[in-house]
Amino acid sequence: MSETEYDQGCAGKPPAKVTGQHRWIVLATYTITNGQALAAESGSAVHLDHENRIGMHTGCLDCEGEYHEVRGKPCPAEGYDW
Repeated sequence: MSETEYDQGCAGKPPAKVTGQHRWIVLATYTITNGQALAAESGSAVHLDHENRIGMHTGCLDCEGEYHEVRGKPCPAEGYDW
């Protein structure tokens, strides 16, 4: 699946980029089976639950800085609109 095809299946979009401001996102990491990987790659929905969650990571969409490292500092990245 191409990035464009993946993005078309996503309903959420980040707010417009404002110079100097971070756009915070959370990334969740899960373990999945080979069958789930194949389903996700083909565009099918895959059920993910807390028993398989490895971690949650908060950071800036634009500069990719981790929240605890860049909070309170201006975002140096230009970003892009989706």
